This record gives sequence, structure tokens and C-alpha cells, in this order.
Amino acid sequence: MNDSALDEKLQAELALPWYARRDSALNRLYHNRREHSRSSATRFTMWAAILIYICFSFVDFFLIPDVLFETTVVRLIAGAIAFLVTEAMHRAKASSDTMDDISGLIIVGCYLLWLFTAAQSIDITTLSYYFIYGVLFMMVSSLFFDFPTHVALRTSLTVLAGGLMSAFWLPGTTQTYLIAISIFYMTCFAAISYVNWKLERERYQVFLNALQAEIGRREVERRGNDLLALSRTDPLTGLYNRRATDEKLEGFWQDWLQNGQSFAVLLIDVDYFKAFNDHYGHQDGDQCLVTLAEVFRGIAESNSCFAGRYGGEEFIFLMGAEDPGAIVRLAESIRTAVLQLGLLHEKRPDGRKSVTVSIGSAMSHTSQGDAMDILVLAADQALYRAKDKGRNRIEIFDPSNPPMERQDEDIAALLDRAIDSGLVSMVYQPIVDIETGRTFAMESLMRLERPNGGAITPNVFIPIAESTGHIVSLGRWALLSACRDVLAENLAQVVSVNVSVIQLKTPGFSLYTAALIGRLKIDPKRLALEITESHAIDDHPEALNCIAELKRLGVKIWLDDFGAGYAGLSWLQKVEFDVVKIDNSFLGERMTARDKSMLSDLVRLIRHRGHEIVVEGVETPRQLEMLRSFDVHYAQGFYLGRPQTLVQLQANRDEQLASS
Repeated sequence: MNDSALDEKLQAELALPWYARRDSALNRLYHNRREHSRSSATRFTMWAAILIYICFSFVDFFLIPDVLFETTVVRLIAGAIAFLVTEAMHRAKASSDTMDDISGLIIVGCYLLWLFTAAQSIDITTLSYYFIYGVLFMMVSSLFFDFPTHVALRTSLTVLAGGLMSAFWLPGTTQTYLIAISIFYMTCFAAISYVNWKLERERYQVFLNALQAEIGRREVERRGNDLLALSRTDPLTGLYNRRATDEKLEGFWQDWLQNGQSFAVLLIDVDYFKAFNDHYGHQDGDQCLVTLAEVFRGIAESNSCFAGRYGGEEFIFLMGAEDPGAIVRLAESIRTAVLQLGLLHEKRPDGRKSVTVSIGSAMSHTSQGDAMDILVLAADQALYRAKDKGRNRIEIFDPSNPPMERQDEDIAALLDRAIDSGLVSMVYQPIVDIETGRTFAMESLMRLERPNGGAITPNVFIPIAESTGHIVSLGRWALLSACRDVLAENLAQVVSVNVSVIQLKTPGFSLYTAALIGRLKIDPKRLALEITESHAIDDHPEALNCIAELKRLGVKIWLDDFGAGYAGLSWLQKVEFDVVKIDNSFLGERMTARDKSMLSDLVRLIRHRGHEIVVEGVETPRQLEMLRSFDVHYAQGFYLGRPQTLVQLQANRDEQLASS
């Protein structure tokens, strides 16, 4: 029986009235689950009952001393037999039902032997009171032992019958005594039997609830595993995504640093893919990427290496290797396999008619830096060189070649003067309230240009800024620009600024933020700081302290790119975020029912934690309607608004004022 069917049975069983018959399958499962514990409990309880039974010889000494010898011998013999029978059943691995049935008979036998022996006493008056102790045998069978109700009832009924018969047999008893002891025995029987029945029912209810909780736990684990797999998988191609790639790359890098195990990074870019998309459409473009991903997956498996989608039309391979020749052979097999697919591409400007790829590779031992990102940058340099030489070719990074991307300018050196030289700027993308359609906030995004006007993408310069420490000065500049441009000018109610964990760890960050808010005379509640979940919060207690100081100041704290990595749940446990932004990898043009279910589960998880939700990457009306059906608060994406410069924002405001 699967968990879903079992859960339905459990819900129906829990809703039944007390007098209804139990479900046979659940009752059988209940007894099977308790088989071992019942047998052990019966065995050890019998030991305790035998000891108590023998110890009651002291009561015989005071109440019926004339038959003390006989009752003591009977107790010892009966106790020994009970012990031997119990141990024999244990060694024979008797079922719990058999042990309970025989244990019930042992209790009855011990009671009748004691009753018969005690009845030989000549002290009738004392004996008439002593017979009341027969109720203890009822209590032992119904409450002391963990007997099923039918065994407890059968044992107690026998004790009840024996007690009443002995009372009526006792000579010289009055009618009042007989009535009193009969009422006493029957009342005790009823009360004890009711308690036994109630305990048995509660044990069954506890079992049902525990089983339901177990099913729920398995479901949570399954969904958690699915979410984890989804957070590491590119939704379009099924390859590993950027986050999973970064984790794998970190593993290769640490192995290189600690053990000297060399490895290579291969970056693969689809040639003229924008022209392909523009001509054939995005659906065919997506299908092209899916087809290429299948080829890459097969090559990765046959070469025992790692393949992932690095973003857009760019893919990445990671391979442990000492020999550059092995890397060249791998790259050539990739290039050739794509060429042999013969995917039509009629709008290429170079005269070819099929889809091809350019490949750039760099090996760890040729990297000219001590940071992992420098190695990726080296592979990126090689890729640019391959594209510059005509595409559909392979280039291996050579440190002696001038970098194509930097054009004689080292990016780290460029960052030194980026602010003073006006090479860094800000653009702002709206975050929209799904219910009202109004702009809820503006996210500030940093842009960097080379001196000749060429753009350097954030995924290139941000890691370098973090590794070199430039992120601190750039981050302060971004914070100042966003507050001055948007909040002080009242271009939006809220502005969000991305901050790095490195910034949060820097001494004085919260003080700088407080001073900035005071200088510009802005409400701190209008400022939100977005923290990316890429780092485990447990590793950065200084960042946690800084976040706490910022929250006391009144600044809003948002979690960015939730679900894209492995650290998001850790952040949610440690920080009370005001808003959680779900990564755009959870949205796609062709979402399956499973994809939608995963996104819905993620939304419910965040909502139950009490956070407001922003979903990134909305590019179609269908995606927006789906988010509205999930009761998502806010959305962001090109469909709702592209990033705009300050001048564009001011122009839009002026137009709105003029029209009103």
C-alpha cells in the first residue's frame, strides 16, 4: 500500500466513532508494529508481577498467619512455574498474542491457587476482608500488563467470578457483607475494564497519529529532496545549473589546492544564438539548447566529467586531468558532436548553415591567480579568443596571450578607478504588486563598462570585486546612489540594494548605512538590502550581527535567489527576512505539472514562515497569472519592466505628472 492510499485510510479511521469496527488492514499493521515491544513488555511485566506476588507473603504473615507456610509455598511454586513458562515462551519466540493469552492464564492460576490456600485459614473475619485483595489481580491484568482488551476482560471476569464465589462460600457472612463485596467487585471490574479499553483505544489512536506523522515526514523528505534536486538542476535542459556548477567547481579547486589534482574548465558557447532565436523563435531556441544538452550529457557520462548550463546559451564542463591533450580531445569531441547534429541555422552571418559551438578551456596549473574565479575568467578569455578567430573552434588559455575581454585593462585594476572614472553606473528594475499592478519597489542593479564603452557583465566583475575587496567600496557607492537617486527623489516607495556577505562582515557597514539614512533624511523602512543565499550563514556570525543591527535600525532585509542553492533554508532558520525572492530558475516557458507543483510548494513553505514573496524572471502573461493563482505577493521580470537608468525613471515620472 502506497503512502497516499495509507494516508486516506488513516484519515477515515481517525474520523470513525468509538464503537465502529477497526479497519482490518490498519489493525493488522498496528499489531505487527507492536509485536516485538508487546512480547518484551509482557515478559518483563511478568517478572515484576511474580516478584510482587511472592512479596505479598508478608501480608499473609500479618492477616492469616495460621496458613502462612502453605500460602508462601504456593506463591513460590506458582511464581517459579510462571517464570519458567514465560522464559520458555521467550526462547521459543512465541507470538505476542500467545504470550498474552498464556500470561492471562498464569494470572488466573496464581489467583485461584492463592484463593484456595488462603481459604483454609480459620480466621473467617480476617479472611472476609482479605478476599478484597482479589481486585489487585484484576488491576494487574487490565492495567499492569499491556494486554489487549479481550485478554484483560477474560482474565478479570475469571477473577470476578472467583472472588464472588469465595465470598458466598465463606461461612458466617452476612447478607450485608455479600451485597457490599459483590458491588465492590463488580464496580471495580467495570471501572478497571473501562480504563483498559480506553488505554487500548488511545494506544491505537497514538499509533494512527504516529503513522500519519511518519507518512507526513516521508512526504516532507521527498519534497525536500525534490526541491534540492530542482535547486541544482537547470529547468530547461536538465543539466546541473549555475549553483550546482559553482559547488562542483569549488570541490575541484579545493582538491587542486590541497592535493595538487589538476583539472580543467571548458566553457562552451552556441555561436550566433541570438540570431537563431530571433529567426526561429524562442521555442525552437529552447529546443536547440535541450538537444545540445542531451549531447553534452552523453559526452560527460562517457568521459566521467561534469556538465552544466552556465547561463543563457553557455555551458560548462569540468574534468580532472593532468594532460592538456586530454582536454583538447574532450573539447574536439564536443565540437564535432554538435556539428554532426546538423541543426539548421540559416541566419548565421558567416555563411555556415548549421549550429556550431565555440569552446574555451583553462587548466588549474596555468591559472595566474589564487582565486577560483580567475580560472573561470581564463576559460572565458579563451572562449572570446575562439569566437574572435571565427567561431566553431577550440582555444586553450595561454597566459602569454593578452586577454580579449579586458583589452589591456585588468578588471581588478579597472575596479580601482571605476567609481572615480564614471565606469560604474546604476539601473533600476521595478518590482510589481501582482494584486494592484503598481510598482512596489525598485531593485538597483550595478553596471560596469570598459573605458572603450564595452560592457562587463556582473557575473564577471562581481566575483572579482568580492575576491579583491573592491566590493566594499562599490557596495557603499551603490547604496548611496540608490538612496540618493530613488528614495530622496521619491521615484519609488522602496528601493532594494544587493549586498554581499563580505560587505555585511566588514566592520562599520551598519554604521555607514545609519549615517547615510540620517544624512539623506529618508525613512529606513524604505530601504531593503538583498542578501544572496550563496553562502551558509553559519559560517558568518559577523554577518548575522550586522543584519540584527540593520533590522534594529529599521532597514528591511530580503533574501535573494532563494531556492537556487543549498544554503537558503539555513538562512531562513537564522534570519527573520521581510521578503524572500524566489530565483528565476523556477519559472520557464514550458513548465510541467511537476515544475508548477514545486514552485507552489516553495511558495507555501515561504508563506508559512511569514515572509512576503517576490518571484523573479516573469517574462510572459501566463507566468504572471500562475503566480497570481499561487497568491504570490510581488513579481519582477522583463514582462513587468526592464531595468532603467535614473534619467529614464525621471522622464517617466515627469510624463505621469504631466498627464495627471
